[in-house]
Amino acid sequence: MPKDTKSKIARAATAILAKEGYRALTMRRVASACDISPGNLTYHFPSVDDLMVAAMNLGLEQYQQQITSYLQKPPTDQDKTLTDLVTFFIRDAISQQTSAVMIEFWALAQRDSTKAAFLDQAYKKASDMISDVVIDIEPGIGRATANQVASTLLVFSEGSTALYSRKPLLAFDEKALIETAVRTLRQMISDAASKGS
Repeated sequence: MPKDTKSKIARAATAILAKEGYRALTMRRVASACDISPGNLTYHFPSVDDLMVAAMNLGLEQYQQQITSYLQKPPTDQDKTLTDLVTFFIRDAISQQTSAVMIEFWALAQRDSTKAAFLDQAYKKASDMISDVVIDIEPGIGRATANQVASTLLVFSEGSTALYSRKPLLAFDEKALIETAVRTLRQMISDAASKGS
């Protein structure tokens, strides 16, 4: 099956997850959404679990493309790059599609060690991508500090998913949250750079 067809299947699975949740994610529904036979789908994605992994991998590929765009920018405005990175992660975290998929995956990972291990790998990959941008912004800091900055950004974004992705009951000011996250990460980077770590 061509890669674009696999991507089409992953996008269909993601859309169903985002709109209707894990219970609605069936092989028949995804096959119908892709206009292929269920047998053709199961040949390439034998189970719903495989479709879940494909949906998560699609999200990671999109993150990778965005991160690559930051790494390709000339390092003339490092503060803008940091702001863009934070804005991307927080806005994505509260988007209907990403938040719905993540909430479903978090719930499944609580009861399934295979999904939990996959989720751990996905967070590690996202953290490594963020760390690469942080080191590009401030080459003088070490990988350990870049990883701490990455983890902090993930806390901001994942916390945003949990608190603000669905009709929030708590006060939410996206701009203020992004500014707070940027200030926090900038301070972490600045402190590490001044200590030479």
